[in-house]
Amino acid sequence: MFFNISIATLLALALMLLFVPFGRKMAIKLNLMDKPNSTRKFHDSEIPVIGGISIFFCFIIAVIPFYSFFSSSMDQLIMVLSISSILLFTGVIDDKSNISPLLKLFVQFVCAILFLQSGLFESVYIFGASQSFILWIQKIVIAFLVVGLINAFNFIDGIDGLAAGLFFIVFLWLGLFSFLSQQYIVLFSSLSIAGTLVGFLYYNLGKVNKIFLGDGGTLFLSSFFIGSFFLLSNDLTYPIQDSFFLLGFLSLIMLPVLDAFVVSKNRIVNGSSPFKADRTHLHHRLLQLGLLSRKVLILIISSIIGITIITLLISVYCSFLFSFLFMVLLYLFLYFMISTAEKMKSHQRILLRIENRITAF
Repeated sequence: MFFNISIATLLALALMLLFVPFGRKMAIKLNLMDKPNSTRKFHDSEIPVIGGISIFFCFIIAVIPFYSFFSSSMDQLIMVLSISSILLFTGVIDDKSNISPLLKLFVQFVCAILFLQSGLFESVYIFGASQSFILWIQKIVIAFLVVGLINAFNFIDGIDGLAAGLFFIVFLWLGLFSFLSQQYIVLFSSLSIAGTLVGFLYYNLGKVNKIFLGDGGTLFLSSFFIGSFFLLSNDLTYPIQDSFFLLGFLSLIMLPVLDAFVVSKNRIVNGSSPFKADRTHLHHRLLQLGLLSRKVLILIISSIIGITIITLLISVYCSFLFSFLFMVLLYLFLYFMISTAEKMKSHQRILLRIENRITAF
């Protein structure tokens, strides 16, 4: 079993390394390119957005040889993959033709409803009750949460390696707990996806054959992660599942969720659409402080990992609620430190202007 999972993971990685150069040529011919602009993008040349399609097809090719080993539970994986593929191709169309944000949002809600109807959320009781009316309210809340999380992951894809690096971590987290709970189909799929992400990061962070995830990639990976998460949460058997697994999940997604909330709120307050692109995301703010893209990537990813580790260590000795609130405070403190740095830099600019005027006299 573990040998097959290891082979599938390595096969997914190898396929990505082999497919991307060919996929780039295909993307260039189809004009599936991310074009530079002054709104929020920092690259100065057109980059193929073939990452999502590459991950999707390499993952499928990698898992097909092992279908017979997981045939008893493969139907669930196919169901999650099918729903996620709808968002993949919606994102690919958006990458090429810039479809309406409302249309994209509509498709996301349709996919969230499909997830709900699939039975993946049967064991999830947000309000602690199972009455018919309460269940309908719960389904509506879950649909909004799913769509919100999908967009949070999509928003954070602003610099090389950031979204893919975070996806790599969350799929490893899924893989760890699927191993502990003996949910081998989730372990199989999570590590296979992680293998494709390593291949993607090789090209995304490099200078040769560079590619981007694109909306297709972030929409596919976020929806596939959400589906896999609930597939796993329906059958956890590890003793610390109720706090440890959920806390780790919440800590890993908290930064993109918080960033999406802050940015969307500010856009609405300023009279803009929450989906209007700008340079107010956390990674943009760090870049504007003078940090290089690679340093911003390391800072954000290491902060997420560090806060997650601290939160999980605290949860061993404290309640779930205390650990969660402490984790939220750590992320808010991170935002506070960045805001303080921005104010200090602003003051330095003012002082520099005053000094230049005095010198001119």
